[in-house]
Amino acid sequence: MCIGAAEPRTFHPQGGKMKILFDSMGSQVQVQDQTHTRLNTLLGAVSSMGYSRGDPWTVSFSDYRKPLVQQLDGVDVLAVLTHQWTTYPNLPPAIPRDVSFAFYDDDLKGLPEWVAGGHGLLLVSNHGAGPGQPPYWPVNDTVLAARFGITIVPAAFGGGGTLAFPPAAGAPPALVNGVDHVVAHNCCGIGKTDATVILSIPGTARDGSGHGYKPDDYAFCVLKEWSGGRVIVAGNSGTAGDRGNKWPANGMIPAGNNLDFYLNCLAYLGRVPAQGSAADEEREEAVAAV
Repeated sequence: MCIGAAEPRTFHPQGGKMKILFDSMGSQVQVQDQTHTRLNTLLGAVSSMGYSRGDPWTVSFSDYRKPLVQQLDGVDVLAVLTHQWTTYPNLPPAIPRDVSFAFYDDDLKGLPEWVAGGHGLLLVSNHGAGPGQPPYWPVNDTVLAARFGITIVPAAFGGGGTLAFPPAAGAPPALVNGVDHVVAHNCCGIGKTDATVILSIPGTARDGSGHGYKPDDYAFCVLKEWSGGRVIVAGNSGTAGDRGNKWPANGMIPAGNNLDFYLNCLAYLGRVPAQGSAADEEREEAVAAV
C-alpha cells in the first residue's frame, strides 16, 4: 500500500474523480499499513463521500523512497498525518527505522510551488513532549509548515482528558459545516499570523511541554490561501485514528465531529463544491449529463 504510485489526474470541478495522495511517512499511515485497523473509518468515508455524490474520490499512498513532488501527477490533495517514524509494538515497521524522516529538499522547495498551482495540502501534526524532553512528533511537520509561513510550536496542550476545539468566528462555512467541535487528547500549537483560524484552542487548555505556551496565542487548525492553492494545518493526527486502535494513542475519529471535519477539509482543499450549494447543483447536473 505505502509504495503505490500516484494515478493520473482525472478530477474536474464539474464532475469526475478527486485524487488524494496520503504521505506514507505519516505516522497514522504507517500504523494503518501494519495493522489495517487505524484509518479504515476515514478511508471508507472518503470513498463513500465521493460515490454518493457521483464524483468518486480516489486514494493512493506515496512511495517513501521518492520525494513527494515526484508523485503528484494528477493529485488534487496531499494529506500528511504527522510526518514521523513510528511502529506498532511487536510488529515489523512499515518503514525501516534507519530511514531519514526529514523532508526531501525537493519537497521543501517543490510542495509550495505545487500548492500554488491550484492544489491542496492537509498537514496534521501532533503534540510536543514533556518538560525537559526534546519534541518528537512535530519536528518534521514544523519545517514544512514554515515553507508556507505557518508556525508550529511543540506545545503539549491538554486538559486532563480530552479537549474540544470549537469553530472560530470567521472560519469558512464549508470547513465547519456540521462541526460543533473536534475532539483530541492534546495538540501542538499552530500560529495564527497571516492565516484564518478554523478551530480554536479552549482557554482551559494547559501546556504540558514546560515551555509555557498560552492557548490564546495559538490555534488547533488554520487555513492559508497560497497563491492559487490552499493549505490547512492542524494539531493532532490521532483525530483521524480508528476506535480500538491505541497506537500511537487512542484513535479519535468517532469523537465529536472529527470525521465530518476531515471530509470538509479534503473537499475544501480539492475545491469540491459544498453540498447543497449552487455550484454543487451545477456539478450534479454536469455529472448526470455524462
